[in-house]
Amino acid sequence: MSIKYFFLYPSTESINEGATLINEVRTSGMSAGETLHWSLSGDNITPADFSSGELTGSGSVGSDGTFTFSHTLANDLTTEGSEQLKITLFYPSDRSDDEIVYVTINDTSTTPPNDTSTST
Repeated sequence: MSIKYFFLYPSTESINEGATLINEVRTSGMSAGETLHWSLSGDNITPADFSSGELTGSGSVGSDGTFTFSHTLANDLTTEGSEQLKITLFYPSDRSDDEIVYVTINDTSTTPPNDTSTST
């Protein structure tokens, strides 16, 4: 029985709203067609943070031992500050060896402050 290894490589460590994050999974000791699962989480991370892509999913290892999955960050036009996105890659029968990476989502929107002045 071979030991199965898997590693997660995001396209960047820091990404702006509106951009696409591509994650490459590289494996060793896994057969083509085997499935790995992934999930996205973090404080205040919701489906609304993405214009494409889900918070959970899976991918099948290709004959070259890799697969990719991607998400496009929503450009929500709401100032909320930077957020930490936690990406977890796991083999469903053994959660003891999860691969975890973090990507910073940079808030590129600025909500103008409310004008509280009064004219006289």
